[in-house]
Amino acid sequence: MQRSNADKLPYFTPKWFRELLLGRLSFGDTFWAGLLGSALVFVPVGVLVGIIVNIYFPGILREVLIALNGFYAVYLILLLRVVLILGWAYKGAGGWKWFGMLYLIVQTGLQCMLVWRLITEGLELF
Repeated sequence: MQRSNADKLPYFTPKWFRELLLGRLSFGDTFWAGLLGSALVFVPVGVLVGIIVNIYFPGILREVLIALNGFYAVYLILLLRVVLILGWAYKGAGGWKWFGMLYLIVQTGLQCMLVWRLITEGLELF
């Protein structure tokens, strides 16, 4: 994969996400900012959207939660692919790279399971 000057891009812009998912950022930026930094954006936005929908449109809350969590699951799957490719080729960080790859595998699996359970069981899950 060809590296670019993507490490100098401002975080969380559309161009930064494109470079992230193309694997042009460092392994550390891809894991830390890609997973945990993005969660600092996705989670609060998801909670606020869920609250607003529950107040004004309670009949579609389940579908909105499925869509929001499904979007995040797809993002995690795309990020997992990049983290595994970069992590496998990365020669530093000792056990941290293995921890990062394993953690993202588990996180992605749990997010996909949440979407599946929302689809099959609905809001009774909560």
